[in-house]
Amino acid sequence: MGTRKAARQRLATLFTGQGFNVVYSYAPVDLKGATKVLCIFADGSDRGRASRHLINDFHDLFLDTYVKRESGINTEDTLDDLHDIVLAVVQANVGDPAWNELTLEDKSDCLFVEVAGTPYRTERHIVHIKITT
Repeated sequence: MGTRKAARQRLATLFTGQGFNVVYSYAPVDLKGATKVLCIFADGSDRGRASRHLINDFHDLFLDTYVKRESGINTEDTLDDLHDIVLAVVQANVGDPAWNELTLEDKSDCLFVEVAGTPYRTERHIVHIKITT
């Protein structure tokens, strides 16, 4: 078991090659006009002691998907496809040895945003990770 950093990097590895053109294990300032982008970054942590010898760390990570807004329905369809990929990858890796528990929050949020002057459609998923040390 490891740290929040290790869990974040592990998630980035698991999502690489799964339909995203670019996967970042952080939130970049500029997406350089790319589309089908996933950014994985921290939303906070809580540390709770389970016993004298065991410590449970709880981490929340954002999984933000970005689709460049260029062509109407195709943008929304691509966002839907990336949503399905996020669900599938998280579900397939619940038992990964990097964590004790991996859960995806039931609700995601979709927004229209602009990153470094480029318009995007984005969806934010939140994963909750428990790591016992």
